[in-house]
Amino acid sequence: MKAFRIGDFCDKVGVSPDFLKYQEEQGIIEPYLRSDSNYRYYSVAHAGRVYATLRYKNLGFNSKEIKQMMMEKTSGEVMDMLSAKEAETEQEIVRLQYDLNHVRMIQECRRCEEQPNPWYIRNLSGYYYLPHFHRDDFLQGERINALVREWISWSPIVLSTQRIISGFSEENADENLDYYWGFLAEEQFAKDVGLPIEEPVRYIPPRRCLLSYQNIVPPVPSAHSWRKMLKEFLKVPAQDVIRQCGFQVSDDAYNVTLFYSSEEGREHIHTQLIVPLSD
Repeated sequence: MKAFRIGDFCDKVGVSPDFLKYQEEQGIIEPYLRSDSNYRYYSVAHAGRVYATLRYKNLGFNSKEIKQMMMEKTSGEVMDMLSAKEAETEQEIVRLQYDLNHVRMIQECRRCEEQPNPWYIRNLSGYYYLPHFHRDDFLQGERINALVREWISWSPIVLSTQRIISGFSEENADENLDYYWGFLAEEQFAKDVGLPIEEPVRYIPPRRCLLSYQNIVPPVPSAHSWRKMLKEFLKVPAQDVIRQCGFQVSDDAYNVTLFYSSEEGREHIHTQLIVPLSD
């Protein structure tokens, strides 16, 4: 059988020599022969094995699994591994679709932020909120730590969000203003991926909300940084809109961190303020 040196063979089949050497180390693709000077040679028959390896690799199987599927497993066992990969891939498709929706949401929010009146009214679906720390201290307990780890694994779909407790007014932005920092997740997303929603997770039912978009320059870090930032968050056109239109705020407000930027050497935080309104 005609033999090709590794470089020539790789040119023909479209892979790198390092790829073949790694597959050899894993015991998946052995050379057809080695010369006295230790050059590797491959035959045309190896091409099919290369492409089978690539197929499994591109499906997300690791080298150990590829070796098992090609050299150790029965056809039934291979089908079991493919079925497990099918379920995993379906889950990944769900995540990628949510990731895409998130990117589009950020872009839409940025367009709204640039409008002369950066706010509008919208009926929002239900959400879940997981508090992480209260004012200047983290919430305590192993359960909250486990929930945080699970939730942040779904970032950026799970959004870093400040909850402003029954105090959406500039006058209340003082030392007594109560707030949490935590994470916000859409109800449908939580159901789709099985996100844990037990205590202390808070359910936010569907409702009509005022959405306001802001571009905030955070204060210099200090013991009162969050309080100062909160005052900036509350100095928004939404206040005037609520008064002029006679809206009634029905519950806590949520300030969602959208993205960061740097403008003229200063850090900026772009946010979406969600204010629930009475019907």
